[in-house]
Amino acid sequence: MTAMPKPPRWALSSRMRLASMTWGGNVWEWCEDWYDDTHESRVLRGASWRTGKRDRLLSSRRLDGPPEARGSYVGFRVVLAQPAR
Repeated sequence: MTAMPKPPRWALSSRMRLASMTWGGNVWEWCEDWYDDTHESRVLRGASWRTGKRDRLLSSRRLDGPPEARGSYVGFRVVLAQPAR
């Protein structure tokens, strides 16, 4: 088994502890959208803790990946919506 890479040093600073758990920098988020018309790759958005440069930790950032790709740096968001009354 391969050892997990360590997060960048700046993500471990006390100033960044809470920020590292927010949108940009947690994990790349799988999206339902296809990356292009070939339907071979899905859209991944955001960035992950493995992204080494702060200026790349943007929720607007996009990447593509095959749907079968797995790793500690990709995931999805679970949203629980309260029914309308």
